[in-house]
Amino acid sequence: MTSNPQRILDLLPVVYTDGLKSAVADRKKLAGKLAAQTNGLISLELDSLSKGTVSIEDAYDEAVNEPHILEKVRIAEKNGFNAIVIDCFGDPGLDAARELVRIPVVGVAQSACHLAAQLAPRFSIINTVPEFAHIDHSLVEKFGLGQHLASS
Repeated sequence: MTSNPQRILDLLPVVYTDGLKSAVADRKKLAGKLAAQTNGLISLELDSLSKGTVSIEDAYDEAVNEPHILEKVRIAEKNGFNAIVIDCFGDPGLDAARELVRIPVVGVAQSACHLAAQLAPRFSIINTVPEFAHIDHSLVEKFGLGQHLASS
């Protein structure tokens, strides 16, 4: 076991606005709990984009933000992070980020869907934006988990 903390970047792949205050506060609280529960061996640090859109609502927003996501990923590896979480259920830029760096890059959608498939034979995705249903379906199929999706 190492005494150096394992640094994980929680990347919000959008430009920060006051609308994210609550989400940022939740993640900072999680970071504190994680550090406490691991005796400081894991450090979760939060960042967002300085350029791009303030939300990802469709494929266009994802395309606009992807170059900025990849730049943050590249810089994170250079700055000594041990892993990166792309904190958006659309997993924007995930495949390209994994090609770009040697450290692990995790998408929250892929992780959640694989965990759900391990816990039950069928799962649903609850989304506040009905227009995202086709994106959710596409991602679940891409992950090879389409047979497990009950609804979205």
